[in-house]
Amino acid sequence: NWDYGNSGQGFAGVMNDLQRARSLNPALGVVIVNGYTDLVTPYLASRYLVNQMPSLADAKPIRLDVVEGGHMMYLRPDGRRALKEAASELYQATQ
Repeated sequence: NWDYGNSGQGFAGVMNDLQRARSLNPALGVVIVNGYTDLVTPYLASRYLVNQMPSLADAKPIRLDVVEGGHMMYLRPDGRRALKEAASELYQATQ
C-alpha cells in the first residue's frame, strides 16, 4: 500500500513536500541532478517543476545540474564525478 500523500495529483510527487521543507528550513540546500538523455525523468521536467514553485524570500535557490548520460548517469565516470562534486558542494555549504 503505497502512500501517495494528499496532493491530489494522482501520481507520486515531492514538490509540495520539498517546498514545505524549504519554508520550514530556509537554509536547506537542494540539488537536483538529471542525465541529459534521461527519458524516465527528463531534465526539462525538473526545470519546469522547479520554475512552477513559488519563490521563498529567505530560501536558498534549488540547484539544477544536467550531466552527460541517461537515467543512470552515475554508471559513467564523468557522471559519478559530477554527482560527487554536487554532493560535496552541497555538504560544504552547510559547514
